Amino acid sequence: FYDYIIFSFIFCYCIVIYCYISILFIFFFFFFQAEDGIRDAQESRGLGDVYKRQIQMSESCVPLEPGQNAWYVEPPFDLLANHFPCSIETVSAKRVALLFTAHDMTPPELHGREMIVPTHSYGTRFCLRFDRQTTGDDLADDSLELFVRDLLESRSRHGEIYTYAGSQLIALNLFTNPSCFDAQSMRRYLGEDKQREDNPPHLYGVLNDMVNSLKRDDKSQMLVLESNGPGTGISFSLNQSLEFFQMALPSEAHFSDRITTALYILHTFTNAKMSRNDDSC
Repeated sequence: FYDYIIFSFIFCYCIVIYCYISILFIFFFFFFQAEDGIRDAQESRGLGDVYKRQIQMSESCVPLEPGQNAWYVEPPFDLLANHFPCSIETVSAKRVALLFTAHDMTPPELHGREMIVPTHSYGTRFCLRFDRQTTGDDLADDSLELFVRDLLESRSRHGEIYTYAGSQLIALNLFTNPSCFDAQSMRRYLGEDKQREDNPPHLYGVLNDMVNSLKRDDKSQMLVLESNGPGTGISFSLNQSLEFFQMALPSEAHFSDRITTALYILHTFTNAKMSRNDDSC
């Protein structure tokens, strides 16, 4: 009788262990295959045209295809972040496999490896390496200028106008009406508990850092807006900055009106009608 009980106990214990191992296998197989990560280079896993088909991420973004040259950007996203050349191995609606080959810019531990990144991270975790734009484009393959050009080009085709470069913010004027400037967007970035990396790059993120530094250190802050010519959106950025400060510093009565009046007087003597925009008074 005791032998029967011991045998039954061992049998039930084996069944429990078997079920536990099966659950762990299913969890690791389906969960980690969908996550980012590095793996050894290998053939396609037999999912047919799902990986090989060309996809269009959005109307403003270039299509992604296997074999295209690309850049991988190490998080956190920044123009000054570490970046390595690679190529697109496989593409699906949710994931992109990046293949690293032997290159002077690539760490040895990545040679011959694959990196799985989300497809929607185009422009932040990876971007395409575009062909040289002119015959005189003599930028070296490992130059920071080439990477910056490709990353900004990729983000602009995806409709992204802002990119962080350290403590600075680079803005591109796509000559469209941006939809990310409203009271709801301001509240998304405004607050003492909001960090710059919590949200996508935006002018409001830089302005919120200024407001927090002003309240924390009780020292004057300076915002420098530079442009490479007329029609680059400098006046638009200034107006948006004033509206953000008006919401962030509600106790400053008529703050925006006073600054706008002073700028109007200044524009009277400095601005003229240009071919690309009419910012004159």
